[in-house]
Amino acid sequence: MAGGRRAGHRESTSQLQRARRETVDLLATVERLRRERDALRGAGRATDEEGLTLATRSALRLSEARYRSLVDATASVVWSADRAGSYLSGNQSWQDYTGQPWPAQQGWGWLDMLHPADRPHVAALWQPGSSGAETRELPVRLWHAASGTYRHAVLRAVPIADALGLVQEWVGTYTDVHDAQRADDAMRLLAEAGAALSASLDLDETLRRVARLALPSLADWCQIDLAVDDAEGPEGVGYRTVASAHADPERERMQRALRAAYPPDPRNVYGIWHVLRTGESVLVRGAQEMGEIQAREARDVAHLHTLRQVGTCALMRVPLPGRDRPLGVLSFGLTRAYGVLDEVDLALAQELAARAAAALENARLYGAAREAIRARDEFLTVAAHELKTPITSMRGYAQLLQRILARGDTPDPSHVQGALDVFVGQSRKLALLVEQLLDVSRLEAGRLQLALERVDVVPLVRGAALGLVAGAVAGDERRLTVEAPDSLVWNVDPIRLEQVVTNLVANALRYTPPGSPIEVEVGASHDADGERLRVTVRDHGPGVSEAEREGIFQRFHRAHDDASSGGMGLGLFISRQIVELHGGTLTVEAPPRGGARFVLTLPAS
Repeated sequence: MAGGRRAGHRESTSQLQRARRETVDLLATVERLRRERDALRGAGRATDEEGLTLATRSALRLSEARYRSLVDATASVVWSADRAGSYLSGNQSWQDYTGQPWPAQQGWGWLDMLHPADRPHVAALWQPGSSGAETRELPVRLWHAASGTYRHAVLRAVPIADALGLVQEWVGTYTDVHDAQRADDAMRLLAEAGAALSASLDLDETLRRVARLALPSLADWCQIDLAVDDAEGPEGVGYRTVASAHADPERERMQRALRAAYPPDPRNVYGIWHVLRTGESVLVRGAQEMGEIQAREARDVAHLHTLRQVGTCALMRVPLPGRDRPLGVLSFGLTRAYGVLDEVDLALAQELAARAAAALENARLYGAAREAIRARDEFLTVAAHELKTPITSMRGYAQLLQRILARGDTPDPSHVQGALDVFVGQSRKLALLVEQLLDVSRLEAGRLQLALERVDVVPLVRGAALGLVAGAVAGDERRLTVEAPDSLVWNVDPIRLEQVVTNLVANALRYTPPGSPIEVEVGASHDADGERLRVTVRDHGPGVSEAEREGIFQRFHRAHDDASSGGMGLGLFISRQIVELHGGTLTVEAPPRGGARFVLTLPAS
């Protein structure tokens, strides 16, 4: 792309240089013809007295015709003015370009065709003592009737002096360089934006810099909004403004007040929500079109009055392209008089948006990578602790038996049995931890397959729950109840469903204080999609905050990160993945009397 930008810059620069060379050649030819005409006129006056008039007058008419034909044939605007800068004549191109007939512009009326900001600089060129008899050149903006706006041009004036070197007249041109100027501005904007976007991974600050770069070459104000999930927004999508820049601070204040008083309408086809929903750009070219839209969209007279005070007369909105949906919207507006936007501006805005979207994706990927590294390091710490605990216990009992045997003593059978119980229990825990890690690997590789069959899920759920409680809390005062029909046959993978129920009940046991009940319910329900299996596990522990209800189903997440909670944070992640492979859902709720209720639903087939 850098080579393409340099090539584009060279091309636009060469266009300017070529235009200037052509202008110089044209002015030299015009000046030569004018001198020839003046010489012929002088000769005509001198020879009139001698009666040699016919040939001289014929040559004079030919020179005049040649001069006028050349001036009118050129595409550039050619003009002449007296020594003070008062225009005398101009060619047809002036009328074609400005839409104004030349007689109306004689004298100083031609200044009206220049941009108001350029008029004082141009008028100053002819002030007494401003300069001597040298060629003058100045960049200006000249009114272009066909486009209804001002276009960039180069004003060039060449003096015509008499025999004593005194300036008698000026002859000059206006050369349109608008397209080349726009190309240069576009290349410069994209280059500066690329540098800004690659300089930092602090996305919000980067986007604020990009918004400022768009002023004033592309727009008078720029706003960047990023899409966010919002349950109250249309189709669950909202947005937040991350960057805003305005050439006029007072108008920016008015814009903020306008948004506060009249929140954006999601149905507005020129608004941000429309671009987020459709992924299509919006272009409002100029003041007339904008005025019609404002009159139609204003909610009341005060709203219309404020819109006109803000003064946006042209508007573009382009999406930040994402994989599945727009990541956000770039908005550009003009408030300057006679400001217009066209398809060339829209293409530039879309290119800028594409680069900003790429930077946004890179920043998000960088953030996700950092979060993954953090989660990995945290997991390795937890996993090392979880794996070390049973190994330490098993090693301790093994070393105790080694010492007894080394002394030649006969081990007490009760001690041997206790050691074996520890070995069995801890090896079972190790096997569970390893199996969870393998399940995560299978899920991420897409290799975890279900073996579905018709199963009575009531004894399956009851056995998994009661067996876990009996083995884990013997003598505890916790009370587990299972409420279920006598039988309920469903199409499931029995081993995987048992794994899910075991994870949910183990989770409830971990966080339920002694003496508090754990309630398991099994049943069938009906909704718009048909009959569904429903299994719930309710505990009376600390519960799960609304902010954490999705997070607890992520890998390596532990709802209450303390030493007593145990586990590697994989149980709920694996459980949800298994349920979703069945085509079901696994969610968590906050019951009225505290605690947490996990709800598992599976479709009939």
